[in-house]
Amino acid sequence: MSGLRIVAGANGTAANQRITLSAPKSPTPATGAAPATTATPATQRFVLADPHGSRLRELMARAGDTPDARERAALQSDLDRLRSEMGISANSPEVLATLAELSVASENVSAAQSRLTDLAAARAAIHLAKDQIRQSVPDAIRAQANAAPSSTQGLIGT
Repeated sequence: MSGLRIVAGANGTAANQRITLSAPKSPTPATGAAPATTATPATQRFVLADPHGSRLRELMARAGDTPDARERAALQSDLDRLRSEMGISANSPEVLATLAELSVASENVSAAQSRLTDLAAARAAIHLAKDQIRQSVPDAIRAQANAAPSSTQGLIGT
């Protein structure tokens, strides 16, 4: 018996992410000898070690019974879809954990961006106030000088 292993999950490390197929060996091209068993390709069945139920087993068994290429392609498509669903279900806790981590990271980035925007607005307000003070100081000095010339002369020392 020859074996074929199909990996159904993302990394194929867990036992429930692997499917092993076994079938009689086909005739070798060099010798043309028939296999030791009496099964023909049209009637041979695959033996599956499948932890995910009988639907996949049924599809793989029917693939050996179907001579029509279109039906074989449809069965292969169904098999690929089932394999992808098994991979998604095997990884869904990891995917959910990753999504939760990304959500927290997104909230943290939004909060940091908000704080930076607040700091930029505060800095702009400080610069505006400073510029207004610098512009008003000469006017205030002139107003005081015009109001009390004697006090200004006293400050200057004359």
